[in-house]
Amino acid sequence: MKKILIIFILSFIIIGCSTPAKTPEGVLTDYFNSLQSMTTNRIDAFYSEAFFDTTIDIEGLDDAGGFFNHDEPAPNEFVEHYIHLVSSFDYRINATDIDNDEATVNVILVTFPLNEIILEMFLEIFASVSLFETMTDEEIDAMIVEIFIDISNEKTKDYQSVFDVKMVKVDNQWKIKGDSTNSAMFMALMGGLID
Repeated sequence: MKKILIIFILSFIIIGCSTPAKTPEGVLTDYFNSLQSMTTNRIDAFYSEAFFDTTIDIEGLDDAGGFFNHDEPAPNEFVEHYIHLVSSFDYRINATDIDNDEATVNVILVTFPLNEIILEMFLEIFASVSLFETMTDEEIDAMIVEIFIDISNEKTKDYQSVFDVKMVKVDNQWKIKGDSTNSAMFMALMGGLID
């Protein structure tokens, strides 16, 4: 009887102390929270293997994040402000549909219209190109940063998207599907920059 009681108590302790598997909503919330706390030192949060079942393969995503991958990186102020814009989004999980080891999570997300900001920045830079002949590289960089920050400061978070996030259970843990399955999520997070 003592052995049965000990086994029962140990089983209760093990079950009680084990961490339950996160729900699809919990995993997605953790992912979005990691993006919202992203810094230049933590840009890897966007592609973190901890949240995805496979490598992300979205056309245009590398280009949109290319500010971080060049041999000659963009000025630090530009990168910091860009990351601020990308990570300053609001979201709400509307509904979740679970079918065995697959889930679909419907999300509404509001962020800055990066597509408009970048387009307006390039138009203003193009209009100023004649000034470049008399400027140093540092002055040109400073001007580009100033244009980017000025344009983005005039914008509000008004780029709204509603999309489904496809998830799959891998080794009893919910993961966001990688490859190109969730391209709508990345388009929303990038404020239309990769539409």
